[in-house]
Amino acid sequence: MKIYSADERRRALAMLGIGIPVLSVSHAIGADPETIRRWAKFPNGRGPSGLRPRPKVLRDTKLRVPKIRLDSETKARIVALSKEIMGWDGEEVNENSKIVCKKYSLSEIAEQVGVSKSLVKDTIQEDEEANRR
Repeated sequence: MKIYSADERRRALAMLGIGIPVLSVSHAIGADPETIRRWAKFPNGRGPSGLRPRPKVLRDTKLRVPKIRLDSETKARIVALSKEIMGWDGEEVNENSKIVCKKYSLSEIAEQVGVSKSLVKDTIQEDEEANRR
């Protein structure tokens, strides 16, 4: 792809300004007619800066983070901690306990095991999905 100078763009706009058709301008400059049409739109509201070549943005560069794999022992520990419960009053759960709650939050489990909170959440979700099957 050729990068056209600001002078070439000005020349094309001048030709359009005196009534030369887009197709003729594109042949004279050596640019695609759609490129000439696009140049004709730039100066409106942008002034002379609309004539300068714009830098290309690389859109195909994606940050790819490798998936962290936990060993089965660590997964089992996360799942066990996530299933620990206690009575609402902080006491151990027994047959008389009416309200129970989880003993550890995701953050607490992550801190104990030494992994991220999102990894703990993903591991618990995987375990719940496996138990549903």
